[in-house]
Amino acid sequence: MQALNVQVKEAFRRALAAAFPSVDHAPIITVSKFGDFQCNSAMALFKQKSKEELGVQSPKEAGEKIAAQLKDESLFSNVQASPQGFVTVDISGAWLCKDLKEILKQKGHLQVPQAEKKLRVMVDFSSPNVAKEMHVGHLRSTIIGESI
Repeated sequence: MQALNVQVKEAFRRALAAAFPSVDHAPIITVSKFGDFQCNSAMALFKQKSKEELGVQSPKEAGEKIAAQLKDESLFSNVQASPQGFVTVDISGAWLCKDLKEILKQKGHLQVPQAEKKLRVMVDFSSPNVAKEMHVGHLRSTIIGESI
């Protein structure tokens, strides 16, 4: 079972590939105010590529072309393209119920995949000289160290 955001990103990747086969572009996915998820790739594609290359005249047309590819996805209940080309989707209640049933069958174990490669992180802790006056450089490392 994949995480929801991974499945949404994969669905948008397939839709982009089907709508614009000549363009290799990773989808830009964000959480939306107007739906569950939003893809901002139509605007980015329209800025990067020519109208002739994409075969559309506006970002809205590009968004509509991507949205048309997503209509048959069982993952989404509502797919809309905005005039700016943003594609907004709502996650299907039926899909959520099916996914929740799977989680309950596994007794709540989510099977979160382990990271492929463990990363080593170096943390720089602040150690200003107490005999001198503190300056902005000391504050920077103190704030970064404290936030980590």
